[in-house]
Amino acid sequence: HDDEISIRLAYGGFHLNRPVQDFGVGSSYEMPVKHVMSLTSVLDIIDTRFTAMPAIIFQKQNNFQSLYFGSILKYRLRTGTKFTGGRTQNAFGLGLFYRNRDAFVAKATFDFGNYSCGLSYDLNVSSYRVASNGLGGMEFSLRYNMLANSLFAARKEYK
Repeated sequence: HDDEISIRLAYGGFHLNRPVQDFGVGSSYEMPVKHVMSLTSVLDIIDTRFTAMPAIIFQKQNNFQSLYFGSILKYRLRTGTKFTGGRTQNAFGLGLFYRNRDAFVAKATFDFGNYSCGLSYDLNVSSYRVASNGLGGMEFSLRYNMLANSLFAARKEYK
């Protein structure tokens, strides 16, 4: 989708009912509410196949909080049709993020239609690197976006 500019602000609350986790006799824990706020954007670079996708995510749960920020730069291998859905978009992306006082995260993504797969690697820069032997950790993700075309989907009339 050429020349798209969008900004999204989101909030999520988790463990709103403050569930109690029981680990046996005399060992239970009430989960505190977790708050997650994010600001993400899609910024197509005009007259190119590139899209910048900066993001900031803030999480807070009790005394713990983290700030995660960075960007992915995507290259559209094939631009999809926005209204007809006749042709899906394929893109490859590379990104770098930073989790405050903890780690740098390198990411690679491949989007094909409503599917996306990703590979990321966390490189610890905090004292936690002792626990990971300085190696960090790798993650693989697979995502299906079932709402990708919902804005332009045909709508039924209700009578």
